[in-house]
Amino acid sequence: MRGASIFRQLAVKAYKGSSLPLPETTSPICFEGSDCKVRNELQSLYVSAEQMESPPTMDMKKGVRIRLSFDDPDILTPQQVDQGLSKCWILLHNYILTIGQLAAHVVAKFDLQHSCREGLSFQMDGFALPPTELASLLRNSDIVSVKKQ
Repeated sequence: MRGASIFRQLAVKAYKGSSLPLPETTSPICFEGSDCKVRNELQSLYVSAEQMESPPTMDMKKGVRIRLSFDDPDILTPQQVDQGLSKCWILLHNYILTIGQLAAHVVAKFDLQHSCREGLSFQMDGFALPPTELASLLRNSDIVSVKKQ
């Protein structure tokens, strides 16, 4: 029964994108753990989902350049500090979607697995950037402070 419901949902969704009329059906579509919804209510659900605003995206070709400032002195190695990496630029690629993914990217690029075992936290203008926040929040030339968690 559950597989048939999912198939009906996908069929309705496929029809929404085409010029074909929606199939007439009187049987309700049930979701696990919820009440049954008839076709008209489901159709309005898809309409409202399509009308939602999509999050702003970065320029897919270039990415975004941000400035990193490593505030804790023991995050970077002495060699990295001598190279001037305590304040540096980094290119935020389009495949990095959240601040948490950016933290993992910085840990890998700067080889910080040993010095930051608990991970990194980011701040901008004195405010914390949550790991679940979209990376599209960051703009070119933003200064992001990097600290240990």
